[in-house]
Amino acid sequence: MHLQRSADYSQKICMEDSKMVEKKDTKSVHRIIPCPDYDVTGVESWLSYMAEQGYILRDGGVFRGIAAFDRCEPKKVRYRLQPAQKGFVIYDNDGPSDDEVELNGAFGWKYVAKYGVFHIYRADDIDAREMDTDPEVQAMAMNALHRSQRFNIIWMSIWIIVYLALVFTSQPFLSMVNRGSLISIALVLCVIIFIATGLVKAVSLYRLRKKILDGDSLGSGTNWRTGARIYTVKAVVGIIAYVAMIVFGCMFILSDGVDRNQMPLSEYQGEVPFQTITDLVSCSDIQNVDNVDDDVNTISKWSDILWPENYKVYEYGDIVYTDGNICHGGLVITYHEAKNEWLADKLYQAYVQRAKHQSDYEKIDMKIAGLDDVDAYWDGSESVIMRKGKKLIVASFYMSGENRREGDLEKWAGCIAESLE
Repeated sequence: MHLQRSADYSQKICMEDSKMVEKKDTKSVHRIIPCPDYDVTGVESWLSYMAEQGYILRDGGVFRGIAAFDRCEPKKVRYRLQPAQKGFVIYDNDGPSDDEVELNGAFGWKYVAKYGVFHIYRADDIDAREMDTDPEVQAMAMNALHRSQRFNIIWMSIWIIVYLALVFTSQPFLSMVNRGSLISIALVLCVIIFIATGLVKAVSLYRLRKKILDGDSLGSGTNWRTGARIYTVKAVVGIIAYVAMIVFGCMFILSDGVDRNQMPLSEYQGEVPFQTITDLVSCSDIQNVDNVDDDVNTISKWSDILWPENYKVYEYGDIVYTDGNICHGGLVITYHEAKNEWLADKLYQAYVQRAKHQSDYEKIDMKIAGLDDVDAYWDGSESVIMRKGKKLIVASFYMSGENRREGDLEKWAGCIAESLE
């Protein structure tokens, strides 16, 4: 009985070991391709080297420069890259036509994956007939690829222009202060890297095409190790930039400091560093401000590395003059304090430019003593942009009614401007 149990236990251990070996054999690995797609011979040599190490490229196993391999017995195989004559470069797995796959398959070449603008084929028989090595045939394929690439470059350029236009429609400095300086700067850097990578690739493909048109063959056997470490670093940076551009783009579009942390004024516990609608009572002809409901009025506060202190307040109330007349309306104040005067001035100019682009913009002449800059205008409401030193206020007055008096706007703006002292 004891011997039987020992035999059963040994058999169980052997079965588990067998499963572990089988699991290990089927385990996949991922590697960054150490050559750009236009280094045709380098990619071919590296893939063949990986097969000799026991890693075979998986079907459809290339995405954004990362290759997926399945473990196998070390063996000698051949890989060849053929120019893709159709499709956008951004679609990594856009394969060749069925006729092309069938034709090459008849000669022992199996389509495996797409890397950039090239289709990857593999021949398990190292004696299989070579693929197209005639420079004229390769030149025809490269010409078709060149035409496709021109369209792709135009498409990518339009996409990037539209992308940046959507991001910066409200002026770069306004976008930075409202949505975050770090996100904005990182997004621009990612787009620059994306554009630079595309231009380098376009130039390299042009040179490769010229080489083939001059009668040279794509060939094979290049030492892929030359420059592999540098390119791998570049590839990692490119992948990070690609992912970061998507992430930062979504964060940029979805984030808005004005709407973050918005709360009723009645719940705000801190001090507001500027005059509000109730402070207009300091004007000589105003008795008080009535019907101010801080449960309805709101405040937003946010911080940024370049503009540490930012507020936006929405207030509604009735201005009661000393003669008893009432002016109904509201006041919206946006307040920024920048790291330095240069940033404050740039933000002031951005606000002025945005206002001037409004279809109903009308300038209002106004001067307020003690300010570095002031600009007043009408765009459906009366607004005043004021700057002194590092501080800036945009005050929009929604005061209406027949009881409005001449000079009200300048008086009210003067009261608000005292916040900048």
